Order: sequence, then structure tokens, then C-alpha cells
Amino acid sequence: MAAPITVCGIHYLTQPFLSKICAELKSTFASGRTKSIAWRQQQLLQLARLVQYNADALAEAIHKDLGKPRFEVFLAEINIIAQRSITCAKEVGEWAKDEDNSSSNQDWQVGWTQKIRKEPKGVALIIAYVLLITNTVLTNTTPKRPWNYPLTLSLQPLYGAIAAGCCAVIKPSEVATSFSSTLAELLPKYLDNDAFRVIEGAVPEITRLLELQCVPLFSYSTSVLPMYTTL
Repeated sequence: MAAPITVCGIHYLTQPFLSKICAELKSTFASGRTKSIAWRQQQLLQLARLVQYNADALAEAIHKDLGKPRFEVFLAEINIIAQRSITCAKEVGEWAKDEDNSSSNQDWQVGWTQKIRKEPKGVALIIAYVLLITNTVLTNTTPKRPWNYPLTLSLQPLYGAIAAGCCAVIKPSEVATSFSSTLAELLPKYLDNDAFRVIEGAVPEITRLLELQCVPLFSYSTSVLPMYTTL
């Protein structure tokens, strides 16, 4: 198996490595580990700790990539991710409860009990990058890229995926190279590495990840709607 290739600080993984990572995450999900509310809460709090304990390093990386003032990073990205991760940890137990849906019973269903049960779907693929996505075909037809809020674009969908009980692959934008490499270094120190992985790269890596069909897909930006792959 060929080793990852490093270019301008970004580690580009070969296709066998990508396949192996996705298989490992799918195996973790199949084990049922991510369904535990206590596990989800612990991972959400770890995500909050990641951004809080490493605020200076993250702000410095984003400043290096974009020239963004560190205070803006603290105020508009780090604090928000930390606060919302903590909120999710507090509320996920209530969110995950079954809902009584008996009020929708038909006349012939009188006396029946209906419930809505919320189940995680699988391995989420989070792409912090604007591309025009049609099924699994990627075309870079828009000049807009969500590189200006790299932390938010990478981690805001992540706390949702964790709260839902999904594993996740996070693909930061290669436009913000310092942030991408910093996140790839930090995330395994805080989150369950069997369930969450950062994959660096560009269009070839995204294309391969789509081919591997990690289930819910977040292509997070204000100008592109998320599409979905299916198993």
C-alpha cells in the first residue's frame, strides 16, 4: 500500500488508504458503539475541549491562511463551536428519545401505539468546500469556496453528526492548508479515532470518498445545497 503524499503541508492519501479508513469507520458504526448517548455526550464535550484548549493554535493557523484577525476567529468560530457542542451534549439525550405518534392513528388503528424512533444512518461525509455536486460527479464550476470560515465549515456539521450517532469523515478545504493540517493533527487527540477521521486532499480525494458512499453528505456552504449518497 503506497504511503500518503505530502504537498505544501497537506497529506494526500492514496485510494487504498481512503478505502481502508472508510471500512474502519463503517465497522465502528456497525458495532453499535455510536448509539450510546453517554458516548455521544463524551465525544461532544471532547469536541468542545478541542477548540477551547487549542484556540491559539487554531486561530494562528487560520490567520496564517487567510489573514483573519485572531479575535474574529475566537468570537465567530471557536466560541460558537464550543458552546454549541456543549449544548448538544446537554440536549442529545432528550433529542434521541422515541416520540409518541399515536395521534396520527387512523380509525381502524384505535388503541395502537405508534412511535417515531430516531436511528443514526452511518458514516457522514463532511466536505468543507464548495463544489457543484450531481450524484457522484464533481465539477468545479463556481469560483466561490467556503474557505473564509474553515473551522465552522468543518466542525459545525460534525457536532450534528456526533449528536445523531454517526461516524464521520471530515474533509477540510485545501485552500486553508495550515488549518487543514492543524485539524488533522489535533482531532485524533480528542475524538474517538475509530469513529472520526480527517482526510486532507482535493477533488480526487473527494471523488473517491463519494464513490465509497459514506452515507449522509454535508457540502457546507451558503451557496450550495447538500446532496446525499446512498448505500
